[in-house]
Amino acid sequence: MSRRDVGNDIDDNSTKSNAPPTLKGDILMGLQLFSRLPTGNNTHQPPHMGRMVPVLGLSSVIIGVAPALVFLGLGMLGLPILLAACFGIGAQAIVGGAMSEDGLADSVDGLWGGHSRAQRLTIMKDSRQGTYGVLALIFLTTIRILALGSLASISLIGAAMLWIAAQVIARQSALWLTISLEPARSEGAAKSTGKPDTKAFWTGALIATLIVSVFAGAFVGLPGLLVAGLVMALIVFFWTRLCKNLIGGYSGDLIGALHALVEIGVLCAFIIVI
Repeated sequence: MSRRDVGNDIDDNSTKSNAPPTLKGDILMGLQLFSRLPTGNNTHQPPHMGRMVPVLGLSSVIIGVAPALVFLGLGMLGLPILLAACFGIGAQAIVGGAMSEDGLADSVDGLWGGHSRAQRLTIMKDSRQGTYGVLALIFLTTIRILALGSLASISLIGAAMLWIAAQVIARQSALWLTISLEPARSEGAAKSTGKPDTKAFWTGALIATLIVSVFAGAFVGLPGLLVAGLVMALIVFFWTRLCKNLIGGYSGDLIGALHALVEIGVLCAFIIVI
């Protein structure tokens, strides 16, 4: 599913509600925007980034658990680790609506295939995939498989836990684009969800850090968490600069792409420190 389709789903499936914000409602809002998981028959509130960001780490854990369990379960049943990783990554694409994958493919097609801001945005909106996009998907999928296989060679349970941690870091940090840049388009899902304020973002970052410490701390320790944080910060910094220079703002595709890049970067960082 394409990130640009999310806005249509939001409009079709959400109705305005005057219900006061609740922890459960904000977590469900994150699930509705960033996954294809069922969230019940309750009235869906229009997504609001300022409400989702503080608890996005909790939403990310829920999104990441099912793929990790597929990977862990098949590995425990005796399936070769790399094959178990393939099924787990397939489950990740299904649960997450392939949003980060689609975002990465569209982003590299546009950023490297266009010669002006307008042309890059047009290419990113095109549903057809170019050579850059196809190669980016191959690159992403291969690294995910090999990274999970490498981690599982040390600890299968550890690999599953670290994968969830990497997804929490990736989804939370990718929203830095919404803090540092303005929407690249005047319409679309990225614009309609609004911009979180700085306080909401850092509250979410703190909660995400605590969650990551629980899932990853026992396997990589404080040095591993620090290295992963450094890798994440470098990727976010350079991607933000690239988006600012070539697009002048952010979009759902660029957020999804950053999520994918941070995820594999953090997984590689975990491998280095273990």
